[in-house]
Amino acid sequence: MTIRILIVDDSAFIRRALKRILGSDPDFEVTASAANGHLALRALEQHDIDAVVLDVEMPVMNGLETLEAIRARDRSLPVVMFSTLTTQGGEAALEALARGASDCVAKPSNQDSQEGAFQAVRDELLPRLRSLVETHSIRRRPTRSDPPPDGPTPSTPESRPSVAIPDTVPPPRGRERKSSVDLVAIGVSTGGPNALATVLGSLPADLGVPMVITQHMPPLFTKLLAQRLDGASSLRVTEASDDVVVEPGHVHLAPGDRHLTLVRSEGAIRVKLDDGPPVNSCRPAVDVMLDSIVETHRDRVLVVILTGMGRDGLEGCRKLGELGAHVVVQDAESSVVWGMPGHVAKEGLADSIVSIDSIASEITSVVRAGARASQNPVRAGVTP
Repeated sequence: MTIRILIVDDSAFIRRALKRILGSDPDFEVTASAANGHLALRALEQHDIDAVVLDVEMPVMNGLETLEAIRARDRSLPVVMFSTLTTQGGEAALEALARGASDCVAKPSNQDSQEGAFQAVRDELLPRLRSLVETHSIRRRPTRSDPPPDGPTPSTPESRPSVAIPDTVPPPRGRERKSSVDLVAIGVSTGGPNALATVLGSLPADLGVPMVITQHMPPLFTKLLAQRLDGASSLRVTEASDDVVVEPGHVHLAPGDRHLTLVRSEGAIRVKLDDGPPVNSCRPAVDVMLDSIVETHRDRVLVVILTGMGRDGLEGCRKLGELGAHVVVQDAESSVVWGMPGHVAKEGLADSIVSIDSIASEITSVVRAGARASQNPVRAGVTP
């Protein structure tokens, strides 16, 4: 299937560069390009487009205005924001995600060569577009429950056909919690900022355990995301700092381009940031974080895998699950891309599979069940 792309950027150089990058893959075709939002909307009327690559900062009609106009016409068309690695560009990109953009990719900076910059964009942009378009296509396929062709047309995401969990996915394990939960660890990628806002905004201030999060995002964006999440949550949310002690009520978000790991040092669990090589083509990587938690917490952790493409976090869930750790994944229906959580579910590693609106209550329930079990050793199967 050829993926038809609309490029929207006021820079003629960027438009040419993106056309060259996308044209290097036979699966992609740049069907149209536009120098501003007004021209982009006209192109959408004239062409069948599968996804849009949209600049944030443009004259005449900027990226946020263009996104809102696109969403007024089509609430699910994949739109990837193409943003500069500046504070202004990062804030605008996060605002675009909050308003319905599918994902964001940073424009290259500090590259040794133009070809290196092109390759960096190619590695980030093409897999995201492919995954988003594939998910969008699946959700638009007719199902047995769809109305007949002459029936009413769904107009909201909730009324459109959803991505059902395949029959090959084993049922959640649903194990009873028999030991305390001393840490919540979240892994997330595509669709993460909105998913995290939903989850953290609904967690109680007295959850009573620390939290670590690996979100696939570039540097600067993670700092801005942490600030946004801190304002929306009753918990304290910060971009993780090296050597800081993890304490209840504090959420540590991995900084862009650095792995977040945990170590036991001087009688406490501390954050250790790692500049090691990418894992699963990611830095920060969820599996790197979870591997360190195997050493520090073993079964006393609740792992939550949210929306995202790829399979980062799968092996960490396997290792921790074998030790008895609890694993919760987001369901297909509420995920932007059911890659990361889907792989965990398909391997039979999930204790529960729930919608994004229920993740916070699931976290709270598991943490409190662990607290009750630790206070009742007989019920937990432990001899006093």
